Amino acid sequence: MKVYEDSRGIVVSEVIRRNGVGKYILEYDGTLYYLLFETHAGDKKLCIVGSKELFRELYAKTECVMKKLEEWYNDVIFERKKEEMISKVKYRTLILTLVHSKGKVAWDELKEIVGKVLGYFNPNVVAWHIQKLKEEGLVEVTGSPKTPIIKIKERKNE
Repeated sequence: MKVYEDSRGIVVSEVIRRNGVGKYILEYDGTLYYLLFETHAGDKKLCIVGSKELFRELYAKTECVMKKLEEWYNDVIFERKKEEMISKVKYRTLILTLVHSKGKVAWDELKEIVGKVLGYFNPNVVAWHIQKLKEEGLVEVTGSPKTPIIKIKERKNE
């Protein structure tokens, strides 16, 4: 089984039959199935695009392959979401820990510390996570747009 990304998004693919000229490949993008024929020279021709129901009718023997493709697709999507969640937790925990430990931190200082902890990172990603923490009511940003100061938002007792 093979996984790749193209204009359809994440696609899983499996060869379902070979002959002397090439191979038939069944692909699934989370919505539709694609039956392709690929020659030994690497030329691909799309044979049929359709829903699960269409493929069940036309290719009853491929139902077990379809189930495998769907399971594999769901596993791939789950792993991607898990990676995104780990990344989210990593950045937000680091930001909150730094801000909490210092009381307040300037943007340039925060970038410098995050760089030392994570190595290479995209400052836009850190800024995005700060914005999300702000939306969640966990931090507040003061100062000017050029030199923001991030601090833990104080909760008022009600």
